[in-house]
Amino acid sequence: MAKEFSRIDESLKGFIGDQAVFFVATAPSDGGRINLSPKGYRDTFAVLDDRTIAYLDLFGSGVEFPGLLAHFGGQHAGIRAAIVVDLERIADACGFAVAYYELVDERPVLDAHHDKASDDAYVRLADRNRHSIDGLPALEADHPLPRSRA
Repeated sequence: MAKEFSRIDESLKGFIGDQAVFFVATAPSDGGRINLSPKGYRDTFAVLDDRTIAYLDLFGSGVEFPGLLAHFGGQHAGIRAAIVVDLERIADACGFAVAYYELVDERPVLDAHHDKASDDAYVRLADRNRHSIDGLPALEADHPLPRSRA
C-alpha cells in the first residue's frame, strides 16, 4: 500500500539513487499536448535535500546552472537546463502489479548521437529544440550548450 513521507530520508535517497529511469510529465497551462517522457542516465537525477530534487534536462532549452552541476555524476552533450523541483508531497505508490525488471545497462544512444553529429547538425538540433512540441518557447540559453562529454 502507498505511504506518505514527511521528507526524503536516507533510505528513500538510497532507493532513488538506485533507479536507472525516471519519468517526467508536463502539460501547457492553456491546453495542448501532455508529454510523459522516460528519462535516463543515472547521473542526471539528484536529491538536493530532504524536500528538493533536480534533474538535467538533456537538449533544448538552457539556463546557467553551474552550481547545480556538482550534484550530478557526469557530463552529457546537449544539457538544456537543470530542473529543480520543490516537493510538496512525497509518497510511494502500490507497485504490487508492476513487474520486476533487471537492468542490463544504460543505453548510450543519446550521447553517441550527439558525439557523432557534425557541428552544423548539432546547432540545427539545438535550434529545433528551442520550442516545445506545442510551439511554446524554451528557456533562453545564456550559456553555450555543451558539445561533448567530459
